[in-house]
Amino acid sequence: MRKMRFFMPTLALAMIFSFTACSGGNKDGDANPSPSASPTATQPAPSASPDDKIVINEGKPVRLLVDLNNLTPSISDKPTAENPQVFTSTNLIAQAFMEKYPNVKIEWVRNIPPVNSAEQLVQYMTSAIASDSAPDIMFAFGSTMADKNWFMNMDDALKTPNSYVEGNEKWSDLFPSYVFDPLKDFNGHAVAIPLTVFPGPPTAYYYNKDIFAKVGVDIPKDWEELMDVSKKIKAAGYDAIGPWSGNKTSIVDNWDVQFSVGPAFSMKIKDRVDYNKDGKIDLPEQIRAAYEGVYFASNENVQQFWGQIKKKYTEVLNEGYAKIDYQDEWVKGKLAMIEDGLWRLPQELSDTQRKFEFGMFPPPAVTDKTSPFAAKIEYTEKGPYQPAAQHTFNIIEPSIKAHGGEGVRQAAVEFLKFLTAPENVSMMVLEKKGSALGAVKGTQVPPELNDWFKNSFPIIDGTSWLSAPTTNGRADLNRQLDMWFKGMIDDKTFYGNFDAALKKDISSYIKDNKVNTEGWQKGY
Repeated sequence: MRKMRFFMPTLALAMIFSFTACSGGNKDGDANPSPSASPTATQPAPSASPDDKIVINEGKPVRLLVDLNNLTPSISDKPTAENPQVFTSTNLIAQAFMEKYPNVKIEWVRNIPPVNSAEQLVQYMTSAIASDSAPDIMFAFGSTMADKNWFMNMDDALKTPNSYVEGNEKWSDLFPSYVFDPLKDFNGHAVAIPLTVFPGPPTAYYYNKDIFAKVGVDIPKDWEELMDVSKKIKAAGYDAIGPWSGNKTSIVDNWDVQFSVGPAFSMKIKDRVDYNKDGKIDLPEQIRAAYEGVYFASNENVQQFWGQIKKKYTEVLNEGYAKIDYQDEWVKGKLAMIEDGLWRLPQELSDTQRKFEFGMFPPPAVTDKTSPFAAKIEYTEKGPYQPAAQHTFNIIEPSIKAHGGEGVRQAAVEFLKFLTAPENVSMMVLEKKGSALGAVKGTQVPPELNDWFKNSFPIIDGTSWLSAPTTNGRADLNRQLDMWFKGMIDDKTFYGNFDAALKKDISSYIKDNKVNTEGWQKGY
């Protein structure tokens, strides 16, 4: 399976988001009670919607190819030694949908290769679309590949009711509005539908409590403390950090860029990049900022930004980290911290090989303690702040056209609506045992998250760092970053090569997307 590029009585998700948003206020001492876990839901939403007038494809047969990433149901509902964890919720939900619409046959797509980035998925998508075998619905990293023009514009569908939720007037009303901000293309159109959000940041540091106690270190709260703690752990003879498998290669959108270093540096330049002054940074504003030179490595703040990433990879991680089996080190009690997604939690809770107690903490963020070019970061008293979308699904336009056109499109939209009924999302997140929260209001909360929500979380306003606007551009920059980390090029050469690649990518993006640059000040 591909992995994503991260309270106790029943509680509506609206309260969760209210809680997490208010957690920012908790820094001043106004603590809200923590939400609590809910009992397991076992039944999908009613197979008969309130609107029995819906007829898909005029009743003619429809074959719908669906990839739900790691929400795709297991082939068998019986655990085995090879596959001890099974997932069945979405199979039950699909069966209920097909009972409602007997002319629709849902087929699960299981042949998508494991990938850790959009760049890798592009290779599969290009081939699958050419052979008319790509899914009609799939997990495709939100809007990351929107420049390929493969995704259906979901705006009109989101304005229509979700007839599987009583009293709903617009499908979009089921979601907190902020979750769609990163799911929009350059023109501001939503191109993906969120099913779940991460239980806070999408990623976490899992740590060995025994090692922390023996070395005498506390959980690091910010980036500087993480660097200091890691050095003390290494000096005591342990391995400090094991990076997630997808971060073992040098990539410009790695987790440190997204969740630790990027937010504070981005928030520091927010006033400059927020051209329309709406308090948010969207993709068009990032493209303009890139065009005007904001993200070039000729700027001192950008040099310090990438310098922090290099510092971790060259001073904290073990030499040869790309080839080390950190899972083995972790189980044997030789590794103090291992980076992974929240999706790891169910596996970790059921691991019988690990003999030590583990804990989790959010990715420590860079603050103004690290650099004058980073923003001051505030923290919640406890609980996450506006968790980001995790499982998001796109409708693939070339596949819709190849597999039957409007009838398939209608089936795809209806199935996504059915999936986002609160009862159905509750089934999924409760079975995921703490690795996800529902993205729609009214879903239940897994009890496994009680300890995690006791952490203090950095308040990140969703502002992100733009590494490169296209998949090809990121691939070029990845090569430069890799050579720099390995000492094959010096700082000056890296900065120059980086800027040359970024300029080329910006020009390509603007040309391919016919971006109007009138009034922009070219920075190169």
